[in-house]
Amino acid sequence: KLNFKGFAVGNPFTESYSAMPAMMQTYWGHQLISAPVWNTFNTECIDKRIPNVTQCEVLFYDMYFGVGNINPYAIDYPVCLEDS
Repeated sequence: KLNFKGFAVGNPFTESYSAMPAMMQTYWGHQLISAPVWNTFNTECIDKRIPNVTQCEVLFYDMYFGVGNINPYAIDYPVCLEDS
């Protein structure tokens, strides 16, 4: 018999305030975001005490759409180089 008390399964994306910067940090860590855009986002939106919400939204969308059609959950999946 398994004890599932306290056991959680699912998507850890529970609230956008912490999940959105974390997603951008993952993209940055995989070099999918340019340094100038990342540095501006980090300075103006993450480190700033009172960020400009409009500017941060524009920067977020620049980064989000800039990475293209990438599955954020599959960034570290192995790549198959041979035809099956």
